[in-house]
Amino acid sequence: MIRRLCGQNKQNIHMPIKDKDDHLLTTSAERLNRWRQYFYELFNVPTNVDPSLIQEISTPDIDPMEKERQEKTPILQEVAEAIKQMKNHRAPGKDNLTAEILKAGGMTTAKWLHEIICDIWTKEIMVEAWTLATLTRLYKGKGDKQAYDSVNRQLLWKIYQHYGLTDKVIKMLQLLYNNTRAQVRIGGEESMVFEIVTGVKQGGMESPILFNIVLDFIIRKVLEETKANGVKMAYGHDFHPPTGAQHKLVNILDLAYADDLAIMTESSTELEQFIQVFEIITQKYGLTMNIKKTVIMSLQQSQQESTGRIIKGQVVNQPNFNL
Repeated sequence: MIRRLCGQNKQNIHMPIKDKDDHLLTTSAERLNRWRQYFYELFNVPTNVDPSLIQEISTPDIDPMEKERQEKTPILQEVAEAIKQMKNHRAPGKDNLTAEILKAGGMTTAKWLHEIICDIWTKEIMVEAWTLATLTRLYKGKGDKQAYDSVNRQLLWKIYQHYGLTDKVIKMLQLLYNNTRAQVRIGGEESMVFEIVTGVKQGGMESPILFNIVLDFIIRKVLEETKANGVKMAYGHDFHPPTGAQHKLVNILDLAYADDLAIMTESSTELEQFIQVFEIITQKYGLTMNIKKTVIMSLQQSQQESTGRIIKGQVVNQPNFNL
């Protein structure tokens, strides 16, 4: 409040911006439409995935008991537990219902939401308002391209079938993504709505899991064509074992969360082989490496390795780091 009274930290909502042809846009309507165009292109990434490649993905038979388990209607306790796990201090949707409000409603709110969710589960019709997102500009400083945004959705559903999800569960996921739309809000004004047809939702609680399934599928495809073994790491069942005999060794090649991936190899040659195959496989399935966010860290690196390596015609950052 003090900063506002002093004239500091003002939002530049009326700052002129330029269009794609470098023309200055001065009216609020022009700026709002340009931001709409920008976000439309950001969230709708052309994906060139061969349809025959998707059809080749195998679909296993699902055990009847497993099918029954997956397709059970959500119970009240699951909804109540999901509300408890929601993070506070997050921006609400257009209904202005924050996590704090839902939690304060207790079981009354949980029962109300449970009825809505059961209705969606049974009728397979999504609440239209839940498919509309409102976007605001927020400077990030490290690029806005995300692997999340570029996943081919037909590929998503086929991979989930491959991993044993039933048609019912996949249908529920599709309801979350069918007719997904967004609009941009600047200074209280909202743009026209636009459709989003690729990727998984930014900020969706389910998104990291959904994307990790796709990433696991791709890593397994890479391992079919390369002999990368990763690095051996020792672990024990407590923090201070009396002897080294309690330690066990495990090979770790990759660590992944959402669209962040760390690859660990014993040598630079093994890493290069993995990256070459990884790049080919990811491009086949409509994904790509972001070289600007890629870093190679070499422990006990030689002088020759201190310069950045070239991947996709770009120099990859390789900081000096010795142990």
